[in-house]
Amino acid sequence: VVPKMLGADKLGVRTWRTLDDTLAMESMALTCQDIVVIGGGLLGLELARGLKGFCSSITVLEYFPRLMPRQLDVEGAQLLQSFVTSLGIDVIVDARVEAITGDAHATGVHLGDGRDFPANSVIVAAGVRPCTALAEAAGIAIDRGIIVDEHMATSAPGIYAAGDVASYKGYSWAIAPIAQAQARVAAANMAGEVLRYDVVVPSTTLKVVGIDVSSVGLVNPEGDGFVEVRALNDDVGTYRKIVLKDGVIVGSIVINGRQLAKDLESRIASQAPMTADEAQAIVSQ
Repeated sequence: VVPKMLGADKLGVRTWRTLDDTLAMESMALTCQDIVVIGGGLLGLELARGLKGFCSSITVLEYFPRLMPRQLDVEGAQLLQSFVTSLGIDVIVDARVEAITGDAHATGVHLGDGRDFPANSVIVAAGVRPCTALAEAAGIAIDRGIIVDEHMATSAPGIYAAGDVASYKGYSWAIAPIAQAQARVAAANMAGEVLRYDVVVPSTTLKVVGIDVSSVGLVNPEGDGFVEVRALNDDVGTYRKIVLKDGVIVGSIVINGRQLAKDLESRIASQAPMTADEAQAIVSQ
């Protein structure tokens, strides 16, 4: 996705999705000076960290009030932002990009509040949008993506969809583990086996030098009946959060605790029972 903004077609504005994009960025890194990354999600942060050793100035602009807004809560995002800033990367949240400045080539980014950030390269890492044009032209039902049932079948007989393009029960997570799980179901049904898709617990991991961030399941629940247990330790740079519903663990955030993150992910996947006292003991370790 490239957000609507003036000057998005200027030279020096690019996205990062393919091997060709990576090779172009590798060449750019040899001469880059000021760079702006639009998007403070997984991709944008990993990109900023990777380029930090080459560019004199890197700024990450995030539209929402915190980094990784889908995967983190306020406390976890604040800890992550402090770490990213300590690397020498500037982070601006609530950043609404209005225009890319410059003539033929980008020279900076202008925000709606009047602030300007110089940049000879602007990289957009603002998520993805399902490409549904072919399916729509073929008369296949679409919503936010190509609508599929529990077999990954579309509304057209013999046509299946899986991964980022598929919309199952009104949602597409656009992350690799779910794409892989859906692909296995689609392939099995295409081959004649009857296989149903069991919803995979969404999990994402940020891996940059010096910090590990894991987010699994429901981490920002809405509605009644949820219990949230958390513990933040600024001194050692750790954060743990467990979300419970009806005595079952349904979500977790772990910053700098790789083994704990794996253990909680396994418990969430198996819908393991857990009391609030047990959760408190875990996050306080």
